[in-house]
Amino acid sequence: MDTNAMTIIDIDKAIYDMVQKSYADDKLFGSVIQNPKQYPAYTTKDGLIYHQNRLCIPSNDRETCETLLKAYHDDQNHFGIPKTQAAISQDYLWPGITSDVKKNIHSCDSCACNKPPTQAPAGLLHPMPIPENRFSEIAIDFVRPFPTFHGYDIIWVITDRLTNYVKIEPLKSTATALEIANLFYRTWYK
Repeated sequence: MDTNAMTIIDIDKAIYDMVQKSYADDKLFGSVIQNPKQYPAYTTKDGLIYHQNRLCIPSNDRETCETLLKAYHDDQNHFGIPKTQAAISQDYLWPGITSDVKKNIHSCDSCACNKPPTQAPAGLLHPMPIPENRFSEIAIDFVRPFPTFHGYDIIWVITDRLTNYVKIEPLKSTATALEIANLFYRTWYK
């Protein structure tokens, strides 16, 4: 036995009235309403414009577009971009429908929270190898922000990875690479 699913979206009659009123100000569909015989690809019925049996929504009627996006995405199981695009495009047409569907779905809080991850799970952590000699490998950190004291606003921390010997030096945030290299030489090698 085959089971077919059919979704019926019920749109409020007020939306059709809003669409009809928006045609007059629209650049694309306003001329179709004024001269329907010049546009044989479009048909008009009850003051509404249809293209291949799809209701044409004016691009200046953002409220209707958002209502339809909500009805076809938020109220219908939060399908992804292709399914939502196909469902809306089956009944409606407006300029920029594809980008509107993408923006709506990318900004959907429910989809962002419930979307399963699409990347491979992270592998196990690999620790850094233990150094063989003292002072052969060091770790350097710049810790900030700190209140300025005598012009110094950063703490520079140098740590030997094997012995955990630590050297802490105050540093100015305006220090250049040459000044940091000189400070490193004076404090670590002497």
